[in-house]
Amino acid sequence: MARSNLTATGPAVGGECIGPSGVAQSRGAPRVVSTSPQSHDLATAGRLCTASEELTGVRFLSR
Repeated sequence: MARSNLTATGPAVGGECIGPSGVAQSRGAPRVVSTSPQSHDLATAGRLCTASEELTGVRFLSR
């Protein structure tokens, strides 16, 4: 976990997604990994954020 956090916050990172380098990105050393098209969908992100706020009672972003 510490190695992944260090990699994700390193100076070479700029908008990339960091994840495990092993098969199916399930384990392994951290590296830049691919993301799904859904992870870039702003409407989906908004719905996820709203649902998370409603379920937890915590407001994440000021709107």
